[in-house]
Amino acid sequence: MNPDFTRLAIWMCAFFAITLTMRLAFLIKNILQSGRDAIKEALQQSGGEMLCSNIMEQTGFSKARVEVLLMNMEKKDMIQKAPHGEGVLVKLIK
Repeated sequence: MNPDFTRLAIWMCAFFAITLTMRLAFLIKNILQSGRDAIKEALQQSGGEMLCSNIMEQTGFSKARVEVLLMNMEKKDMIQKAPHGEGVLVKLIK
């Protein structure tokens, strides 16, 4: 096999891998942002706090997606979570 062709093939594979990684990161960031925005809007409409189960109903998101989004929002100090009976009460901070 021609060494120049091999180098070109390696370069192209690396380029496509980097491009796909960047696109995937961009998509994940947008998905997280739109999910956070939906939860924040639901919380604002309910006076700044609501149960996690109500967030799922209001947004239509699955339990797993809400949990991931709430963990992300909690790390960014956007919300606080507190046990509330059988569920979790979520309070909007900012």
